[in-house]
Amino acid sequence: MQAWIRRNSLAALPLAVGVGLLLWIAPIRAERPAAHEGISADDGLVPARPALARTGGPYVRSSEAWGKAFHEATRRHVVSPRVEKILATTYGEVLNWTRSGRTLEVGLDREVYLVTVRGPVIVGGGRHPLSSFSRTYYVYDAPTGRLIEWGATILPEPEGSQSEFRR
Repeated sequence: MQAWIRRNSLAALPLAVGVGLLLWIAPIRAERPAAHEGISADDGLVPARPALARTGGPYVRSSEAWGKAFHEATRRHVVSPRVEKILATTYGEVLNWTRSGRTLEVGLDREVYLVTVRGPVIVGGGRHPLSSFSRTYYVYDAPTGRLIEWGATILPEPEGSQSEFRR
């Protein structure tokens, strides 16, 4: 009986190692609600009050966001970056344009600068395939000037023309 157990245990070893490798390599996938879905704090997914809510000012100048976006684009290897547009808007409006997931630390009514930069960029690597995009965007917190998120897109330029917040 012991010989049979020993023989079958050794035969199952490669299978156990293979399953372990697959679990180690497989990406973790968590379902995230879309930005436009109505989610409440009662669902346990959204904090009752985000860390960064609407402030009403004061704000950094849009020229500071312009300079930071140009620097970020250069750092991220955007070829011949050209700042296309700066919009003074809210984080919720940015999500409507990007159609991406959101960070829960920023309220939808938080004041931000959306800066779009024209120039080809290749994004990806590792587990993700390489993709080429014609535009990158950078979202800066208007009261602090901190970069909240960035991305690459083929979406058309966002609508709007307000580059400064009205005081």
